[in-house]
Amino acid sequence: MSILAITKRHLPALLIIAALAATLVVAAHRLHPGTLFYPDILMKASDTVQVGLLKQGVRSQQQCEKEALGIKQAMQNFCPTCEILRARCVDTLSPRQQHLLSKKAVDLPVMHIPGGVITFEADQRDIAEQTCREAARQAQTSGPCILQDSSQMAIALSALSANQIEITPSSSTTLLILLKLTLFSALVSCAVCGLLIWSEKWHAPFSHDAINSGPQKFHATAVPRIGGLAIACAMVAAITALDLTDILMTDSVHGFAMLALSALPAFAGGLAEDLTKKVGVLARLLLTMAAGVLASVLIGATLTRLDVPGLDNLLQYWPLLAIAFTAFAVGGAANAINIIDGYNGLAAGYAILALAALGWVSMQVGDQVVLLASLSMLGALLGFGVWNWPGGRIFLGDGGAYLLGFWLAELGVLLVMRNPQVSPWFPLVIMIYPIWETLFSMYRRKILRGYSAGHPDALHLHQLIHQRLIRIAVGSKQAADRTRRNSSVAPYAWVGTALFMLPALSIWDSTPLLLGLATLFVTGYVWLYLRIV
Repeated sequence: MSILAITKRHLPALLIIAALAATLVVAAHRLHPGTLFYPDILMKASDTVQVGLLKQGVRSQQQCEKEALGIKQAMQNFCPTCEILRARCVDTLSPRQQHLLSKKAVDLPVMHIPGGVITFEADQRDIAEQTCREAARQAQTSGPCILQDSSQMAIALSALSANQIEITPSSSTTLLILLKLTLFSALVSCAVCGLLIWSEKWHAPFSHDAINSGPQKFHATAVPRIGGLAIACAMVAAITALDLTDILMTDSVHGFAMLALSALPAFAGGLAEDLTKKVGVLARLLLTMAAGVLASVLIGATLTRLDVPGLDNLLQYWPLLAIAFTAFAVGGAANAINIIDGYNGLAAGYAILALAALGWVSMQVGDQVVLLASLSMLGALLGFGVWNWPGGRIFLGDGGAYLLGFWLAELGVLLVMRNPQVSPWFPLVIMIYPIWETLFSMYRRKILRGYSAGHPDALHLHQLIHQRLIRIAVGSKQAADRTRRNSSVAPYAWVGTALFMLPALSIWDSTPLLLGLATLFVTGYVWLYLRIV
């Protein structure tokens, strides 16, 4: 086959990938915050204690100075005897200040508030810690505090903003904005899916997933497998809308945009496979791992703790090892989502549950980046689901599956690394179904059957549910009945995974309990698998 013929065949894929890359590059340039100004206030609360407050950056120096003045006045009102040592705006952060705002571990007591951090320093560390604990305790009370000390400042300062909304669980305004964002993503995804289905006669030679083309194909008619394109369009639209409205914190929207840009290699490799059927599993895996490295560079999404003695030390003292480990984990998680994407609504429905769990915990800890990214993707999947389940009119495809797997893995990494109080086992429990499905499949193929670990078969748990349970209930070979059987598999997985996600939401900060929950899932999975097989 000539080079011209190969180029012509791959032209649609190349054009789409190039257009998406150009869109994301332009969006990243447009969303780059440029010079940001950070309110930085330091107060002497007593002879031995100094309380500082550092807030996220804003675009305008005038806006920053206005906010710094408001914070200073709030401090003076609540503590008239305290001395304000400085109230300024800085355009460059020290490494220590960067750590403070990124919620990484630091060498002094701190208390995080929406959009910023309060620090407590004293000659004796126990005094600073005692003041910090008292401040945190007072900030969580439901009634007003009458004590005029540093403990009240968290309540007053957390309500201050510079014309930008900050994530707080009790804010009805914030919740309304987040709901609108989710619905907007859903509408964009639904509309793009509808357009792809309407125009399938023109792109069918490239985009259709043929029936009976492998042991893992169970749909009744040829269907477009480029639903991932709708998901990607919804992400770009959500980022653009957030930037144009300028109602949420600039740094958070920028972090969201950088996450989307990092996902490009994973999505591009999967979409190219959807359109050309020529991109192998290894190539897609390597591209997804490259996306993981890109996320480490652009947004600092690097795993440095797993609550595993010894391994944590290696990850913290060998940055390159941490990046490589994170990239491997992200690639494996993305491939795991692709493995469970075998029936209508299965992967998308599971991911909706996982994103809801990640979003709920991110709201509890005030992580705006993870919350925005979770809800935007959740909305996109809801819009996609209108066409995918139960009718099976369009599939995620490899592009959608790898994008979704990358997204879930990176949100888990970001949630853990940006919020030390979240156990690293929480995202693992949330994703344990696809991860264990992959590991168990590799064991079954390589150890038990002597095949390659990547050899495709029809012995996944969801396939056994289809073969052993649902096929018996609806036995007709008509296309409508085959589609009904296909769509009946997903609810089994949704209910099963929800049973383990729900308790995880109440123990997201406890590694021992989460470890026990993970062990319970693995035991239950193996028992159920053996019963069905």
